[in-house]
Amino acid sequence: MLRVNYAALQFFLKSEAALLGQTLADLFGKDHKILTYVEDAQRHDTSFASRDVRVNIHPGADLSVDLKVHPIADQPGVIFISLEPNTMRAKMSGQLATQNSARAAKAVAAMLAHEIKNPLSGIRGAAQLISEELSIEDAALTQLIVKETDRIVALVDEMEVFSDDRPLETRPQNIHQVLDHALALARNGFAAHHSVEAGYDPSLPEIDANWNQLVQAFLNLLKNASEAAPKTGGVIQVQTAYSHGTKIKRRGSDAAIDLPIEICVSDNGPGVSAELSQSIFDPFVTDKAKGKGLGLALVSKIIDSHCGLVSYERKSGRTLFRILLPAAPSTKR
Repeated sequence: MLRVNYAALQFFLKSEAALLGQTLADLFGKDHKILTYVEDAQRHDTSFASRDVRVNIHPGADLSVDLKVHPIADQPGVIFISLEPNTMRAKMSGQLATQNSARAAKAVAAMLAHEIKNPLSGIRGAAQLISEELSIEDAALTQLIVKETDRIVALVDEMEVFSDDRPLETRPQNIHQVLDHALALARNGFAAHHSVEAGYDPSLPEIDANWNQLVQAFLNLLKNASEAAPKTGGVIQVQTAYSHGTKIKRRGSDAAIDLPIEICVSDNGPGVSAELSQSIFDPFVTDKAKGKGLGLALVSKIIDSHCGLVSYERKSGRTLFRILLPAAPSTKR
């Protein structure tokens, strides 16, 4: 090894002095495929690239990287090697998976509304008719049926929002005005006992958005954070930033959409289990004793309808939800 950059020092967790002079066999093992790529690049004077190459640079540290190997034109025999951990690609795959969760929620909602509400209406009506001919004591049982039927109908009504595929009515919005409105409601309501902090990038362009839906999405995230944060010392943070490099393609379109508007909602609660984190945006998935598991599914559906992405992660001991949204066409940088 002739030269290394700072990223390589971080990747190998070694000093420059420890890396310079070492061979690839020293770093990866004499039988690793990276050696084959480098030998082929030297022999044929051509570049090679491969995704998902497994490397083990430390005991127990088995990583997947994207590998690129390039000969240096003016230095015969010298090869440039790029190793890029593909954690970001994996993260993007997870974010795109939340869009599938939103679509699954729509299908479930449509099924529930059609198959359940009509028979429930018949059950409720029958219970009311029967109650007219029963004693007061027995009629209490039919009232229980009516109450439970109404409760189930209310749950189905909540689910019906997922099957609403009507085009959004949007207009250019300042994301900070949307957030300020949601934060004011949180500070004066369910999050009054927490410290609620905001840090904004004032240079962000406007977004095309539906005000009511975005407010609802951020209210759901703030309420989720409020319920997760400790009762004493609970801290909720909302931060915005301009983020470069994230693009997605929508179904039915070949054009890539930039998602530069980043909003992060975080709390100092314990987060969820690793198993639950894989399906946290699916409907009816929750670890709350009295939760319905619809809040985050609704967030996913709303952000998806705004051509954005939402993801969950644990970072530095905090639970963080990251939303990426496109800028309004007339305000793109």
